[in-house]
Amino acid sequence: MRTLSSDEDNVWDSRKPNTECIFFQRPDFLRCFREIEESPPPKRPGIYGFYFHKRIPYLPVENSFFERRWLRKWRLLYIGLGSDLSMRILQMHFKGNASSSSLRLHLGCLLCTELKICLFKLPIETEGKYRYTFGEEGEHRLTKWLIQYARVAWIETEHYIDREKEAIHRYVPPLNIEYNPKYFGPLSLFTSRMHCIAEPVGNSPQWHRVREAYDEFVREAEQEQYKVLPDEV
Repeated sequence: MRTLSSDEDNVWDSRKPNTECIFFQRPDFLRCFREIEESPPPKRPGIYGFYFHKRIPYLPVENSFFERRWLRKWRLLYIGLGSDLSMRILQMHFKGNASSSSLRLHLGCLLCTELKICLFKLPIETEGKYRYTFGEEGEHRLTKWLIQYARVAWIETEHYIDREKEAIHRYVPPLNIEYNPKYFGPLSLFTSRMHCIAEPVGNSPQWHRVREAYDEFVREAEQEQYKVLPDEV
């Protein structure tokens, strides 16, 4: 596993445009779920990226400038941070739920018709507030999809908050909304609609409303004339 030295950490300085954020452009590794389980990320602060080569309709293609040939079929769709990389990547993204992971929330909404999943809501102590989940079976299907199609790279840094912002600004990963100068507006609207139509856990899903929300997302995405990811190589 490669980590930055104190000298290398300076490459993230936004005043050095030729070298900033180079890690995600040419990572030394991409780990699948099984490899991460066998050799987890460190319980240290850092940032990470989720890469995919499975086609996800209506997502924009921005970051296709990777320097390593073996990486060119992959697309960096999400960048995150954590004070504990192991907890964040393994427990919250791969094994968590929509309320603990914005990656799972956005992916699950985009894949709702493919995986036949929808959001449910659970009340929390604060009046009028909810946690959201795709339900036990829905989260299981989403986890299986992530295990099959996602790969992860990470790097340790004590300056993970600033580094995440800089990396998102540079690579504009479409599954990131916050700090993204080209955030994917149709996705943000779509997840808001999915929150609004979510049924309480235990109720039957309103599939016609899910389909209507997805169709509206498709129309908005097509109007934006976004490209879609290429088919799996």
